[in-house]
Amino acid sequence: MKIAVFTDIHGNFQALNVILKDIKKRKIDTIISLGDVIGLGPSSNECMNRINDLNIIKIAGNHELYYTKDIDKIHVEKKNAILHNEWIHKHIKCDVDDSKLFYKIKHNNKTFYFTHYFTKDDKYPFESSSIFKTDDYKKVLDRFNYDYVFYGHRHVERTDEYKGNYYYGLGSSGCTKNDNTLYYIINIDDEVKIEKVNLKYDREKFEKEFNKINYPNKEHIGEYFFGIKKC
Repeated sequence: MKIAVFTDIHGNFQALNVILKDIKKRKIDTIISLGDVIGLGPSSNECMNRINDLNIIKIAGNHELYYTKDIDKIHVEKKNAILHNEWIHKHIKCDVDDSKLFYKIKHNNKTFYFTHYFTKDDKYPFESSSIFKTDDYKKVLDRFNYDYVFYGHRHVERTDEYKGNYYYGLGSSGCTKNDNTLYYIINIDDEVKIEKVNLKYDREKFEKEFNKINYPNKEHIGEYFFGIKKC
């Protein structure tokens, strides 16, 4: 069984396109998106529509929940970020599904857990991204006792082996500062093999699309998340 998984596309349609084209060439049984398909980048509608058109398992990220549940009012502190989310809310014209916060697979006595980020029982259902600054993160990992856990949200890649289990932070497939994107293939047949696939996408077209749209907090988003500096 082969699983393709990507996360945090964030409106980068050019990155999504090249990932899906590469997946199509391979014998993939299941495709999983770990959320944050929308927000930040210029093509939220196009990205979500493309994923909705395909047989992809959709896990909701915080940006999907900002849209469907307005939880940014609880979680987001910066006014400019809230204004950006309100702009996204007004301009989304696609079906945003928030029904799954995780997805589990059991195969050959191995357990696999896929989520946008480590969940908790609260109005804002995700742990703080700062948990990895101290050893406190191990208390969180203790709650997710699966052989393999895959998550996104933090936009940086990270791998932890803890108590015999593996935790893979997949980074971001869409928030890149150059023309590189990535996704992962998990082969869970006889033995578990995890392959990172690096790809090039049409960065020039992405920046052109980004510069076309005028929305709140654009200058900060462009530089911080995509490495696009104001001319």
